Amino acid sequence: MKELDEAGVPAIALSGGEPTVHRDFWPVLSEISRRGFYSAVATNGLAFSSMEFAERARRAGLRYVEISIDAADPVIHDKFRGVSGAWNKAVTGLRNAVKLGFSTALAFTVTKVNIGEVDKIIDLAQEIGVSKVIFFNFVPVGRGRENLEIDLSPEDREEFLRHIYGEMKRRKIEIISTAPQYGRVVNQLSEGSDSSPTHFVIASDPVTKELTEFIGGCGAGRVYAAIEPEGTLTPCVFLPRPIGNLRVKSFWDIWMDPFMENFRNRDLLKGFCGQCPYKLICGGCRARAYNYFGDVLAPDPGCIYNSADWCRLSADISKVKIKAPMAIK
Repeated sequence: MKELDEAGVPAIALSGGEPTVHRDFWPVLSEISRRGFYSAVATNGLAFSSMEFAERARRAGLRYVEISIDAADPVIHDKFRGVSGAWNKAVTGLRNAVKLGFSTALAFTVTKVNIGEVDKIIDLAQEIGVSKVIFFNFVPVGRGRENLEIDLSPEDREEFLRHIYGEMKRRKIEIISTAPQYGRVVNQLSEGSDSSPTHFVIASDPVTKELTEFIGGCGAGRVYAAIEPEGTLTPCVFLPRPIGNLRVKSFWDIWMDPFMENFRNRDLLKGFCGQCPYKLICGGCRARAYNYFGDVLAPDPGCIYNSADWCRLSADISKVKIKAPMAIK
């Protein structure tokens, strides 16, 4: 906390695994609040199904609660989670968070398995009264590499992103996506009137528009970073490339490591991502590039403009599964 405070970090999000079961969840949350950080938690929601737990989190200074729900259908969610009754507890957790006045979000990772649930999930979010819906990109990291077949094709992702932007305008609920291509889609469909600089917000004010080309698109190593349990810092929770360890170096020294320039200089990008006129407001998901191609600068195969790269991956998906990501030098 001291390292992050001295570096001027404004917000800390606790995620996992499941952060609420960690033995130090409460002292860490209290220290985050004591030092004045904006505090957030990304959770499966089971702990927040207890109003007593939710109220304690509120008293400890927690401000934002994001709960993952994989389908509006309890059967689909529980099957994916492997825990009977998980859906009911997750929804109860969201209701409790809304009731207590937290800033809230329903998180949903889009795959071929549950893409048919998208509109129903938005319906559920509106019924619960959450602040926003966040549609997460599928990133083939960890056990995700065993299930690459569930990833959306570039064409499916493009159609999906266009659809959720339309739903946001129609329903008047904030709907965002961690797919950096969403920034381009929002720009194109709104004819430049709306901007989505990162996957945190969509707005039409002049300040947001000015910020978009500065902090737009993938935020790995630019807007945020991840700290692993033993102190290792990586550019993103989905990009397991170690940059340094906080037990050895300061956060600021790690943050300024020369490798991070790969994320901050969009002119270094390879393939069409490096030539794209939207690279400053998108730039492709660097975690997907790394986990698919072993190179943080490679094209993001999830973009409609990189369909050829996706076709090459799809032609031999078995090789992609066994290929271990390798960091560029």
